Amino acid sequence: MTAKHFDTGQKGELRRAAIIDLARQVLIDEGYDHFVLREIASRADMKLGNLQYYFPAREDLLEAVISVEFEADLAAIRELVARAQTPEQALRLCCEQLIATWSGDSGKIWVVLGFLAMHNARFTSCRERVYAMFYKELTTIVGRFSRRSDAAARRLATQLITGLIDGAAMQAHVGASAARRRQARRLLDAVLTIAVQIAKDQ
Repeated sequence: MTAKHFDTGQKGELRRAAIIDLARQVLIDEGYDHFVLREIASRADMKLGNLQYYFPAREDLLEAVISVEFEADLAAIRELVARAQTPEQALRLCCEQLIATWSGDSGKIWVVLGFLAMHNARFTSCRERVYAMFYKELTTIVGRFSRRSDAAARRLATQLITGLIDGAAMQAHVGASAARRRQARRLLDAVLTIAVQIAKDQ
């Protein structure tokens, strides 16, 4: 009996989610070189063929990991924006959330995506989709500061803010020392101040 016959419906979805979660942890803990279907199947205590029923190729599983990570980030942003009382608070909460997330485990996933996007058309397209959705969410927040500017101006402001968030996430590696925590806090405060000013000036 094949996986197709006994892993259907809710059971199949749970199994698929468990594989993605395991693969995510392998990618974060051990890096892209260890992100191999045979190795992941072994850790999941399943045959390679059964794993390939869900994800025929390494790229399919990696794209699924990226999609789940992105959806979690997007959901977190939307929840924060929904409860913010002012555009400035919405932007600050959004920036804080993304910098915290991207300077942690999620950042390792986005670094892999960025590297692969330079050499692989599939992941170039995946990266463009991810950024397009982030731009859409941030542009909505930026648009709440002023309705006077055109769409191109709001888009440029959004790209500048996203660049600040990306850069801060790359540098905000908070260590155990109090000095490093203070340095990361100063960086975050500077990014938030500049991001709000960009939004107001657009």
